[in-house]
Amino acid sequence: MLEHYFVMPGTVDRIRASWIASSVERYVTWMAEQQFSTRTVCRRVPMVVRFGEFAREHGATSLADLPSHVEAFVSRWVDERASRKSEARRRSLVKEVRGPVEQMLGVVLTDFDGRGRPRQPENPFYEQAP
Repeated sequence: MLEHYFVMPGTVDRIRASWIASSVERYVTWMAEQQFSTRTVCRRVPMVVRFGEFAREHGATSLADLPSHVEAFVSRWVDERASRKSEARRRSLVKEVRGPVEQMLGVVLTDFDGRGRPRQPENPFYEQAP
């Protein structure tokens, strides 16, 4: 699936060299199923790969360790890109990075519940008539 979005073999190799490569590929497959644009996929994949490397450098040894590194990664990402930006731009950057990272974690970790929009139950009447 990666080859559909990344034509340079070196790029695909770098992604597959990541310790979270299988998770990234699952996320890419999920985005394709959800009909995300090519541009969106190509923007999000490098971000989540960097997140994985950041987490590894800060002690993550398994996928279950990843959620505890989201806040630090988001903070670092924003600081590197918005040192002199307005507060509104900083908030926008936080959303731009936290969303994809938490979305990927939601795809690959069944028990992950990020800060995103609350999910509606599949059966809206479950509380009234189980």
